[in-house]
Amino acid sequence: MADITVLSFPEVTAVLPTDVLYLIRGTGIDRDKFIQVKNLYPLTIDSQDKFDAIIEKVSNTVYKIKDDILSINVKFLSGGYSLTLEGADTWGRIQTNNCKDINFDGGAYLDFSTTLNYIYVNTASCFLNGVQIQGSTSTASSVLYGFWCSSAAVGSVFKNCSVVGRKSDATTFSAFRGNGSTTIDDTIKYINCVVKNIYSDTIAATTINCFLNCHNMANCEVNGIFGASTSTALVIFAANTCNRITNFTVYNIDSYYNIMLLSACINITSSYFEKIGAAAHTPNVINIFLNCFNISSIFIDEIRTGAAAGTADLIKGCTNISNVRIYDLQGYDFSGFIDCDGITSSLVDTCIVSHSGNGIQQSRNISACTVTDIETSGTKQIHGIFDCDNVSACRVDGVIGATSAACSGVIDCNYVTGCFTTGIAGDNAGVVGGFRNCDYISSCYPTAISNAGAGSAEGFYSCEYISSVSTDEAVNSGNDWVNTDDAQITNKFSCSAIWT
Repeated sequence: MADITVLSFPEVTAVLPTDVLYLIRGTGIDRDKFIQVKNLYPLTIDSQDKFDAIIEKVSNTVYKIKDDILSINVKFLSGGYSLTLEGADTWGRIQTNNCKDINFDGGAYLDFSTTLNYIYVNTASCFLNGVQIQGSTSTASSVLYGFWCSSAAVGSVFKNCSVVGRKSDATTFSAFRGNGSTTIDDTIKYINCVVKNIYSDTIAATTINCFLNCHNMANCEVNGIFGASTSTALVIFAANTCNRITNFTVYNIDSYYNIMLLSACINITSSYFEKIGAAAHTPNVINIFLNCFNISSIFIDEIRTGAAAGTADLIKGCTNISNVRIYDLQGYDFSGFIDCDGITSSLVDTCIVSHSGNGIQQSRNISACTVTDIETSGTKQIHGIFDCDNVSACRVDGVIGATSAACSGVIDCNYVTGCFTTGIAGDNAGVVGGFRNCDYISSCYPTAISNAGAGSAEGFYSCEYISSVSTDEAVNSGNDWVNTDDAQITNKFSCSAIWT
C-alpha cells in the first residue's frame, strides 16, 4: 500500500494493471480521475454539471479546460452544453489547454446562443472530433469566431467539426480561423468540417469568413450564408487566404452586396459551387475565385445577380486554371473568366444577362476552352472571347446579341491559333464578327455568322497577319497582311496588304 501512496501522476507512464488499480482504493485518490489524467481513457461528459466541472476561469472572459484534463468524450445532452459564466462576464472563450483529445458524440453540441463565446485551440496536436458550435440567428451580436487557433496549435486536427447558426454585427466574423502564420497553418488539418446558417446583421459592414487562414481542407462544406447588411462594405468569403482545398462544397450563398467565395487561395481541386446569389437581393459583385492560384476540376452552377444591377466576374485574377465548368448564370453583367493567366480545358455554358457579358475576358494563355450559349437582352455587348492574348484550340458556339448590342465570337485578341466560332448572331447596325480586330491569326474557322440588323456579318473583320485560315462567310473586310498562299482565303478577303 505504501508503494501506491508515493506515486506522483507524472511518473505514471504506462497502462496500470488491474491489481494496481485495485490497490488505490481506500487511498483517497479518485480512481476515475487518476486513470483519465494519465490519458488511459477519455473522461465522459454527459451532464451540464460534469461539463462545468472541467472548466475553470482564467481571467475576465477567458476560461480553460482544467490542467489535469487530457481527454474528454462528450455525450448527447438535450439542449446542448453551455458555458457557465462567472462574475460580470457576458461571454467567454474556452481554451483547450492541455486537452489533446476532444470528442463529441453524434448530436452533442455547445449551445452558445447569442453570446460571443468561441473555442480557442492552444494545444499542440489537439484532435477535435465532432465538436459542434450552435448559436442563434434571431438576434445579432458582436461574435468574432467559432474556432480560433493559437500559435501553440501546431499539428492539430479538426474533424467533423461545425459552426451552425451565428448572426454577427461585428466588423469580421470567422467560423474557422487558423493562426495566420503559414508555418503553423501548414500543420493544421480541417476534415469534413461544416459552416452553416451564418448571417450578417442588417446594417453592419461585416466581413464573413467561413474559413480564414485554413490550410489542408478536405471534404469541407459551406451552406446557407446570408449577407443581410445594407452596407456596401459587406463581404462573404467561403475561404479566405486558404491553401490545399479538396472536395469543397459551397451552396446557398446570398447577399445584398459582395460575394467573394474564395480569395487569395492556393491549390483548389475537385470542388462544387451552386446557387450563389439571388435576383431578389441584387448582389453587387460575385466572384467565385478571386486572385487564386492552381484551380482544377471545379463545377459552378446557378449564379444569380439582379436584372438591373450586379456584376458576376466568376473567375477573376487567377492563375493556372484547368477543367472549370461554369453553367447557368443569369444577371446583369458577367465574365466567366477575367484577368486570368493559364486557362485550359474549361467551359462557360448558358449565361443570360440583361446588360453585357464576356465568356473569357482580358486573359492570357488560353487553350482548349469552350464558350457556348451566351446571350444578352441589353444593348451593350456580348462576346465569346474578348481582349485576350495567346488563344489556342478554343471554340465559341452560340453568342446572341439583342438589338444594338455589339456581338462577336473572338474580338480584340492577339496570337489566336486553331480556334472555331459558330452561331454568332447579332442585331445591330455595326459588324457581327466571327473574328474581329484580332492580330496574328492562324488555322481558324468562322461559320454561321449572322446580323439581323442593318450592319454586316463577317467571318474575319479588321484583323491583321492572317495565315492558314478558312471560312465560308462571303464577307471578310478591313483585313491586313493576309497570306496569299491559300487562294480560298484571299478570294474572300478585302485587304489592303498581302504577304508576298
